[in-house]
Amino acid sequence: MSDAPAVRLETRDRVVVLHLSHGPNALDETLIDALDGELARLDAAGAPPLVLASAHPSIFCPGLDLRKVDGLPREGMRRFMVRFNTLLRRLVSYPGPTVAALAGHAIAGGCLLSLACDRRVMAAWGARLGLSEINLGIPVPAGAVHMLVALYPTRAVEQLVLEGDGFPGERALQFGVVERLAEPEAGGSIGPNGLSGAAPGGGGVGKGGAGPAGGVVASGDAPIAGIVRIAPHSGHLAFLPAVSS
Repeated sequence: MSDAPAVRLETRDRVVVLHLSHGPNALDETLIDALDGELARLDAAGAPPLVLASAHPSIFCPGLDLRKVDGLPREGMRRFMVRFNTLLRRLVSYPGPTVAALAGHAIAGGCLLSLACDRRVMAAWGARLGLSEINLGIPVPAGAVHMLVALYPTRAVEQLVLEGDGFPGERALQFGVVERLAEPEAGGSIGPNGLSGAAPGGGGVGKGGAGPAGGVVASGDAPIAGIVRIAPHSGHLAFLPAVSS
């Protein structure tokens, strides 16, 4: 593995962009700890508006690194899932507004990372968002299910958990789990213009809330800062109960 950082930080117009930069971004201890550490540091620094993106041209995050977790003893797997649940709690309870930019596939644990953000902007084509655990005969982590049913419409959660093949952009928009579709830019990224429409009340129910309490965001060609004037947060830590050590 390269010595390059697993998470690369960039600041645009007072908005922090965290680029997952760990190859195809399969979640191993290195990536989980790097992302959790950056979120903790940003929280302590005042929780600036945050965009979670990927440096990979076609993958946001494919979920857990199965090559590394396969064969772990029961206690090792338990410790690994404690770390992953800690990361989800950190993200879902982050005090500042958060947007996931899904220019590529967000599957299983990667889907959960994106759904722990306030809002999602997804590529109009070439990307899928979904939970694949049913295909492997394993359950979605209980804490993640608590988060999903607290934040999203029941029908959408049922489809995510039970279908197993993921939503393309149009279907994700239909079910209210993304707020906007955007054309990917060169290299597979979603640029500021695509992100600027990720407004509260745009069809989804993110952790910032929906409806009149959701606040107002800029649209059109507004700078990237325009996407993150989102509703105040409250009480999100309760959605993912801590796993006892």
